Amino acid sequence: DEDVSLGSFMVIQPGDHDLHLEWPFRNLCTLGISHPKDPSNVISHKVNPVNCGDDVQHCFLRPKGKENRGCGQNLTTAGKLETDGFIQSDTLHVFLEIKP
Repeated sequence: DEDVSLGSFMVIQPGDHDLHLEWPFRNLCTLGISHPKDPSNVISHKVNPVNCGDDVQHCFLRPKGKENRGCGQNLTTAGKLETDGFIQSDTLHVFLEIKP
């Protein structure tokens, strides 16, 4: 269905080790979908907190009590995932890569 889109968003949740982490979060993250038969065929979105605009910087601050607002974008449509072979045996391969 071309009206249904798939988005990939990163949300920072509060955790027991937050006191020991560096804030704000500054690691480069890649959120995406890989093709099950061709790992080089990837639909992805990179989130680089260092280069993000001021309007989304609050997404990378240490969470206070509840999760932060998510940061990401719509990646593709459900129809494109099916026609391009990204869905096999009712399975979709998603990934999150975090670089230091």
